[in-house]
Amino acid sequence: MPAGNAFRTREVKRRGPHWVLLKRRKRYTETLGILCPGKILEGVEGREEATRAARTKARERAEKQRQRDEEGYRQAFEEACLRYLDFAPRYASVARTIARETAAHATVKRSGRVGRTSLLPLDEKVRLAVRAHLRHRHTSYEKEMGRRGFPLDHENAQPIRWDAGREVDEFLRSRRRAQSTLRG
Repeated sequence: MPAGNAFRTREVKRRGPHWVLLKRRKRYTETLGILCPGKILEGVEGREEATRAARTKARERAEKQRQRDEEGYRQAFEEACLRYLDFAPRYASVARTIARETAAHATVKRSGRVGRTSLLPLDEKVRLAVRAHLRHRHTSYEKEMGRRGFPLDHENAQPIRWDAGREVDEFLRSRRRAQSTLRG
């Protein structure tokens, strides 16, 4: 049986004796398939046909559940962004826009963005994502980096990042509630 069908592979391995056929390559070992008795393979093929519709429905249900989970995570991230921003009521619409845009960008699955890492707690992910969003959208960072051209070496880029960080701090300070205890 050739490699590539997860259901058949699982079933063959579960049902009895089998041998995995491997081929050594230069840097890895390739799995070519599984050798097994013909009776086992016939039984697996029959079960595959009999359960195909049920497995398809289960995959669709699982996909819908994953989408609901992702939407829930995005909403939780957006709410955490609003808590971090803690803007005065007159800037509420700006805060909602920033939170929505930040959550939409930072939480894309398999993007490698900060909103997806499991290494940081949610509050830290939110702080980093919001500050990055503000740096790129509400400061002169993009314009300065573009004006100087890419790629910049560390020495030339660092002052631009520092200035952008100060601009983000000022942006947050000027819009937050007066008694805000959140830092960042």
